[in-house]
Amino acid sequence: MKFASLTPVGKLAKIMKFITILTISLVFKQESFSFYIDTYQIWCTGSLAVDGYPNPNVYDSHCFHVANEPLADYWLLVDMIMPYKIDYVVVWGRDDYVQRLDYFIIGLTNVNYFNLPTNQTIRGKFPLCGVYPYKAQPSFGNRVNCSSNLPASRYIIAQQTPLAEFGFCICEIEAYAIQENLWRRKSGLKLSGLILLTASSKSVYQCILMCQQLTDCSSINFEIESKICEFNEGTVENVKNIEKNPLYDYWQSV
Repeated sequence: MKFASLTPVGKLAKIMKFITILTISLVFKQESFSFYIDTYQIWCTGSLAVDGYPNPNVYDSHCFHVANEPLADYWLLVDMIMPYKIDYVVVWGRDDYVQRLDYFIIGLTNVNYFNLPTNQTIRGKFPLCGVYPYKAQPSFGNRVNCSSNLPASRYIIAQQTPLAEFGFCICEIEAYAIQENLWRRKSGLKLSGLILLTASSKSVYQCILMCQQLTDCSSINFEIESKICEFNEGTVENVKNIEKNPLYDYWQSV
């Protein structure tokens, strides 16, 4: 299951000197950070790391990029909304200067670091998925296999090796989950525009059983008070359809 490479909606990216943070609930290119390289103006906001396009040409505005400050402790945080057991993560580098990704680090955590002060970093404070053991290849999906001992995690962290120079660039980050055949809940959330049908139920567990009998049912919006099941033909991968609603619980098989 691939789920982290998504077109983001919702909140804004937060670009800072020492940390660049990204959530899957971003508005793509809304209030994006940009800067000039040579005579070209390019977009380099964190949302470009999950825009669905592993285009390695940074000038085509599909790569996340931070400023060229030697030895700056840059890192990227991706909010997957639901916790997943991650099998491996793929990081796509640009077609040049790919040495900025050599021996990069991938972490997994359930700690929300989005409000961390700009003068702090999280190096060494999160569980490791793994470290890329080679020099990164240009225009290529560099894969890191995750430790099977890690719990299901909501956030992915990508970070440069401590001695990396020349800033940080990721043209796409993709995460692939182990299928656990478990149903997990996200309170106060629902999907809109993807409902196959609705039905009354006695409990959410009855909703899950009904969903499993429907060919195209991938997730459930459960209206808590009325016990109405809304069966969706999509999941939180369809991030443009995510809606906050305190009357609902969102359920998905992972």
